[in-house]
Amino acid sequence: MDDKTRLGLLLAQRSGKYEEADVVFDCTAFPTEEERVKALAEAFAELISANPPAAPKLSEAHAQANALQMQIVSLSVAPVLREAGFARD
Repeated sequence: MDDKTRLGLLLAQRSGKYEEADVVFDCTAFPTEEERVKALAEAFAELISANPPAAPKLSEAHAQANALQMQIVSLSVAPVLREAGFARD
């Protein structure tokens, strides 16, 4: 199979995914590689600024584990703090 035929098959197989792209970029619109790279970087910068990543959320299990760990630490530290006069019952 020649390269042109192979490329045609790949494009046909992937066209559905390509249609879902967040950024569509026409390389022929820019005469030099430097202009293409600059335009592509600007397109991604616009996409990212319009869709900033969300802060990661802890799963409920992770949050419960963190809370349990904090309780264990506070229970183990409480007697030491009381003995030193920093905490009361």
